[in-house]
Amino acid sequence: MGFPVPSLPLSLVQPDPSNVTKPTPDGIQQQLTDVSVRCPETVKENLLQYINNVTSTFPDDSRRVPTWLIAEPASTLSFRAGELVAGAQDLVPALRSANAVTQNFFGCLASTNPGTQDFVREMARNDPVARELVDHVHGSRSGAHDLLRRVTEAGRGAPALLTSVAELGSPALDFLAGLAVQDMQPAAVGSWVPDPNLVGPSTQLFSIQAPENWQRLKSHFGNDFAGQENNPDVEKKPYSTTEAFEQLFQQLGYKASAAVVQGLAKTDTEAQLANRIKGNRSGDNSYDSGPQSLVLLLANGYDPVKQEVAGVGVLTVDYQIQINDYRNKSKDDHDRWATISIHTRAVTYSDCTLCRDYNYIRKDPTPGWCEQYCR
Repeated sequence: MGFPVPSLPLSLVQPDPSNVTKPTPDGIQQQLTDVSVRCPETVKENLLQYINNVTSTFPDDSRRVPTWLIAEPASTLSFRAGELVAGAQDLVPALRSANAVTQNFFGCLASTNPGTQDFVREMARNDPVARELVDHVHGSRSGAHDLLRRVTEAGRGAPALLTSVAELGSPALDFLAGLAVQDMQPAAVGSWVPDPNLVGPSTQLFSIQAPENWQRLKSHFGNDFAGQENNPDVEKKPYSTTEAFEQLFQQLGYKASAAVVQGLAKTDTEAQLANRIKGNRSGDNSYDSGPQSLVLLLANGYDPVKQEVAGVGVLTVDYQIQINDYRNKSKDDHDRWATISIHTRAVTYSDCTLCRDYNYIRKDPTPGWCEQYCR
């Protein structure tokens, strides 16, 4: 999709370079270890070469479109070892009985996912209240226990979480609680992050990209709906396990960028790939990531002085990778098939068509939101 010339209001923050998510040999090696892949090909020197092989193909062009939020559907907590930081384990008994949105929120703050940690750290960078709560969560200290108890005792799901977090007076925590209510969690930090003091259209874009809402908009507006999607692309080839994951990264980067006419900025293409090896959902010797999604909110032509963009958009990348007999797979195996499936959809807005689409899929659109956004 392309972005026309008009502008929309949006306030963004350029992240500290140390918080921008990048694929690293340590990170990829840990993800492979988590799915029980250990072989000579996964030593850090080789992984660095694999990363360079992939990222060197992404053009570094200032005209490409950056993201302002990279997210994924929140994972249901299983409370398995390594899912939450070690210091948060004393919170687990109370979290087990908490509702889903509360688990989403605390799971985000205590996540061991490096990209999620990057985003939480960046959002808390200029917010001392948020930094303090994150410290309390990571150490199972009193502030975390108190907030969890208040939310649980209120017993009203999303309203209880939003109200209890709002009482802390932290815009960053308010934003993270809002993501939790939408069943989303941050997955990485790219070129920009949202300014939590000035709410952008994240709720609206997340709602529009949801598969059922997307189909409703296509059916109702037809060609007047600006969304575009590709047919699911399925590739089955005889890759070794490390080759299969390298191909997954390569194709995710290429196809995500190809879904946006100007292409996706290199920083953001790399950031989205950093944590894509997910836990194995197969019960046998094969590997199956299960259906996975990435949701990237786009901002083209951002002017930090005017706090305006030429356009906002959302890009969704659905993918799945399956590898036969993945623990023993080598280049010499006679049956070393891997299957990679990728499906993208994207829509961009430069005017209040965004409000039209959001209002259509919501019977109770946020009061006054469109009037504020389409000022």
